[in-house]
This record gives sequence, C-alpha cells and structure tokens, in this order.
Amino acid sequence: MKIYVRVNELCKEDETVLESARENFRLLEEKDPYCTELWERFKDLSLKEFQKIYDMLRC
Repeated sequence: MKIYVRVNELCKEDETVLESARENFRLLEEKDPYCTELWERFKDLSLKEFQKIYDMLRC
C-alpha cells in the first residue's frame, strides 16, 4: 500500500513517472518476458501474504 501511495504522489509531481508506469503496463500486456517475470514474482509474494491473513481469519 505504501508503494502505491508513493507512486501516485510521484505521478502528480513528475509526469515522466506516469509515462514510465504506462509504458511498463503496456509491456506487461504485450507479454514482455522481464515485466511478466517481475509481475509473477510480486503476484506470488502477494498471494503468500494474503494466505497468511486468510489463515488467521479461519481460526
């Protein structure tokens, strides 16, 4: 969440940050190997953390 907030602040401060984010999103949509691998890693880490929360809620 902190990263999301900070990137949004940066986008307001500097238009090039927003353009860079858009370019990376475009690359991800086009299945760029590096962007896809990075997205997979973040997704897997996020799912692991979500699972910890789900496990706590089940108790």
